[in-house]
Amino acid sequence: MHWWEFKALLNGLNDDTKFVQVVGYRTADLSKIKDKKERARMKELQDYYAIQEQGDPFQRTQEEIEAELFESLGIPKE
Repeated sequence: MHWWEFKALLNGLNDDTKFVQVVGYRTADLSKIKDKKERARMKELQDYYAIQEQGDPFQRTQEEIEAELFESLGIPKE
């Protein structure tokens, strides 16, 4: 599927779809919400639907690398 076709399909989604709702939660500007309860509700939704950072799987400590090596070789680490 070409990018333009994919983009057109995304743009064609109705506002009542879960995808569009979640995008709305994630992109909402909390500073523009005056009502404290609504702002707190939206913040809770943003936290719930936030993308969790996984970090770089290639950035491991020396200890993690050694532990993985010993485990793969079946050698108990002291």
